[in-house]
Amino acid sequence: MTIDTRTCWYQKHDLLACAARHGFSVTESRFDDWVERGLIGEAQMRVWPGRGSSAWWSHAQLTLFLDLLAFRQHISPTFPFRHLCHLPVWRWLYWGSLGGVTLKQVKRAVSTWVDLQQKIPETQVRRDVTRGLRQYQGPKAADIRPLIDEYTQIMTFQKPVEQDVLQHLLDPVVNAYPKKAAKGPVRAWMDPAEVWSLMMSLCWEVVRDKALLLDLPDAFWEWARFFVLIGPALMNGEERTRLANDPVLGTLFLRQTVHSLRFQSCHALLTWLGLATQRELAPWQLPAGRFLDPEAWQHGEVTWTHETHIGCSPLVLPGGMPIPYLCNTITLSYREIHQPFSVALPYL
Repeated sequence: MTIDTRTCWYQKHDLLACAARHGFSVTESRFDDWVERGLIGEAQMRVWPGRGSSAWWSHAQLTLFLDLLAFRQHISPTFPFRHLCHLPVWRWLYWGSLGGVTLKQVKRAVSTWVDLQQKIPETQVRRDVTRGLRQYQGPKAADIRPLIDEYTQIMTFQKPVEQDVLQHLLDPVVNAYPKKAAKGPVRAWMDPAEVWSLMMSLCWEVVRDKALLLDLPDAFWEWARFFVLIGPALMNGEERTRLANDPVLGTLFLRQTVHSLRFQSCHALLTWLGLATQRELAPWQLPAGRFLDPEAWQHGEVTWTHETHIGCSPLVLPGGMPIPYLCNTITLSYREIHQPFSVALPYL
């Protein structure tokens, strides 16, 4: 007989006992701290058997708890704690009801992630920035030190993002190629300096102002969730493969899987929330783009449904194992128009 795990509920002592059976060391105080930080959701059901109440968590929260412990204790002893905040956000973005995560939990996890970003030592930020820029700089890169300084000051909250300044500093580094050199697929398709400075300004706009971020209407978060979710479907596989073959910038367009998107989740969500808060890049200002306006979502003019299930490809792995996919079925409704979207993300 198959047990439907969606109907399984656990008390705190059950969750801690299950973690111990899986070889994890965790205390009740650690569990409570993770609930407070949004890594684990608050109890989703309470029962009053007599005096007081008993709190119960879903099976989805149990598996999230075990995933968090696995990354914290088994994957790497140096795994940054702030990266754990991506996991509940990732579940909310891509897994829908299967993920078992509420928007309330997501907001707490994002708040924790922002707080932890502010505590990263400047030396570590500078080291990480330098490593990333070295990977994508052109062969004739110049003036990289001012760019490293600019990124470091932004990411240590010493100054706001000035998009034009950042783009100006990025250009002689990431676009530093001989005049007659072929651009390559990615640079022929976009200007990395322009795109990266824009994305940084959008994301850090809300990271720097947590009060603004957490005061955004729930509809804005759902709006951002929709656009993050359909992102993988906006570029066909052939185009992504072509860009992924770029010898320098191809790693920006690697094949997207359920798991490869995991530790990008907070950045992706915050970037779209940053776009929702500003009006300069607002295509929805045109009447034809009204359905894109986050305020239209807030006013109930636009609604959407999101259903998820696990599917399998007709192709199989060696040994006959099917290739699983996380299948998202989305319907966007505006006035009398109902637009369906399908996003299938492979596990591998």
